[in-house]
Amino acid sequence: MSREEKRKIRLELNDLLDRHCSGCEFKNGYENHRQCLNDCPIGEQLRNLTATLVGDIHPNEEVSVKKGKWEQDEVNYLINHLPYFNVNHLAMRLNRDPKHVSGKIHRIKAKRKRVS
Repeated sequence: MSREEKRKIRLELNDLLDRHCSGCEFKNGYENHRQCLNDCPIGEQLRNLTATLVGDIHPNEEVSVKKGKWEQDEVNYLINHLPYFNVNHLAMRLNRDPKHVSGKIHRIKAKRKRVS
């Protein structure tokens, strides 16, 4: 992707944020992100543009997911981001199946209960 194409996408992202998100009640604070991630059509457009800009995430493309043993950095990411993101988002970021991410969350919580 050329610099000019990236610049156009960044300008479009800024334009969307300025036009639609500046007065949004859910924009205030990181804790309100779930509304933007799950329900907002502008949030969907922002995600698609960002995915295009980053280049490693293609929202409408079928991607093979990781299987097998979880690496420690994946577990750490899951623990640190669980309060802020839903399972589908975490699964996308970890490149894992949402069912497996959900199962791992349950195992982590059960392990924490046993330790406590």
